[in-house]
Amino acid sequence: MKIHASGTVADGFYFNHDTNKFSTGHADGITKLTGENAKGEMVDLTIDKSLYTFSDVVKGKDNPQDVYRAEQTNFTYSVNVFYDGVQVYGEDGEPLRFNAYIGVKGDANLDNKVDSIDATTVLIYYARMSTGADPKSTRFSPESSKIADSDPKLDELAAMLADVDKDVLDENNWCAAKESRKIDSTDGSLILVFYSTASTTSVEEFSAKDTWDRILHKKSNSTADV
Repeated sequence: MKIHASGTVADGFYFNHDTNKFSTGHADGITKLTGENAKGEMVDLTIDKSLYTFSDVVKGKDNPQDVYRAEQTNFTYSVNVFYDGVQVYGEDGEPLRFNAYIGVKGDANLDNKVDSIDATTVLIYYARMSTGADPKSTRFSPESSKIADSDPKLDELAAMLADVDKDVLDENNWCAAKESRKIDSTDGSLILVFYSTASTTSVEEFSAKDTWDRILHKKSNSTADV
């Protein structure tokens, strides 16, 4: 059985330590689903958003952490769309897919690591915004990085990865546009704290997710005390 869809699916951006499933919001642009009934007739289906599931075409996984591969240097992962467990096909007859862009939280220059260069990248961008630059047209990733040249959405990914104080569980973080993000000196400072912690912690004891959780929890408490 095949299910055919009218409409579109949306690409999105994720941290590589996110264990949550891909947002069903990827499928919000689907306006119609058609499937085969018991008589072999094609009928319109009532869309129930909760029945959408997703699967990476390489590993068959449904969440950013399990899909992410460090060797995937274009940070781009193709993900299949299913409805009630059945593969969904687009109007062109091909499997319906979207791109999930997945990277390391804090990696502002897209080199798969977090260090002082990322903090500097954030501060340069913040300085440009503070002097009136247009966030929509201003490239976020540094001029020296050619990675984003192949796909403008990688620049959006870099901005998302640098927006470190944005809650990973925020339901709209996966699709927020660069110009809607608040990327400032706070993000740069938090990236430096993460880098310092990572540099002084043994590989065996280090967890990126736990480290970010501690750093952001401490920041949240400090803000609440003010």
